[in-house]
Amino acid sequence: MTTVTGTTATENTITKQQLTGEIGQIALTVANVNQALQFYRDKLGLPFLFQPSEQLAFVQAGNTRIMLTTPQGEGKVGCNSVLYFTVDDIDTRYAELLAKGVTAERRPALAVTMPDHELWLGFIRDPEANLIGLMEEKPLVQQSERQVKTLHFGIDIQAPVQTVWQRMFSDVGYRNWTSAFCEGSYFKGSWQQGETIRFLSPSGDGMVSHIAEHKPLQFMSIKHLGFIVDGKDDFTSDKVLSWAPAFENYRFSENGGGTRLEVEQEVAPEYEQYMQDSWPKALQKLKALCEQN
Repeated sequence: MTTVTGTTATENTITKQQLTGEIGQIALTVANVNQALQFYRDKLGLPFLFQPSEQLAFVQAGNTRIMLTTPQGEGKVGCNSVLYFTVDDIDTRYAELLAKGVTAERRPALAVTMPDHELWLGFIRDPEANLIGLMEEKPLVQQSERQVKTLHFGIDIQAPVQTVWQRMFSDVGYRNWTSAFCEGSYFKGSWQQGETIRFLSPSGDGMVSHIAEHKPLQFMSIKHLGFIVDGKDDFTSDKVLSWAPAFENYRFSENGGGTRLEVEQEVAPEYEQYMQDSWPKALQKLKALCEQN
């Protein structure tokens, strides 16, 4: 689902009793977006924001966006309008709601990247099965402002690409080769494109990331978004904003019956030497893991 925004969500204070903020967006399901736009914009006088496609348009009503959209999934014209509540820390809010017994529909995921922020959406159901959206706009730092260095590593492995791919990204295999960085490292989440994944140490601290691109047996791109400290996601501290987002890319190619693996990683300057020391050790561990019978 792609939703484009042009305004910044109003900051709100979230309490334990109120897990969501104000209504940031309402989706109205219509048969003809252009006809609906004429009504809401031209007749009701609501300010027009933009229309990215024939199936989608946005107008503004006070502090609330109205999204005019053709039916999506099980949506029906005139039915299934969706309330979108603004939240901070969407992953935490979503988990808290599920812990209260709320029905899950779709876990939070990146919907679209704008010049100054990312829009993340998650969905739940009320007791009558009405769809309710959670939305968070996470600020971005312009590329020119990021303080990162790009490092490159590579290794030849005498094993088929399929073997290297499977052992690199499996739970057991990942724990093996990443022990070169931190003994007991593991991940939670999915390697599928568009999914959120967390890279964790035994203490539970680590990084929260997003799978930016996934081409099976060819390419994997990880977009690191922030730190996890004391069980909480940090996307906005000065330390995170100095480098985020940072990409970590893996390229796989056949090489004489074996595999050539190329690694490209963006890192903050203070981690450069650590990565220079650790990556060769990690790749040797992966090589040994893939070449064993």
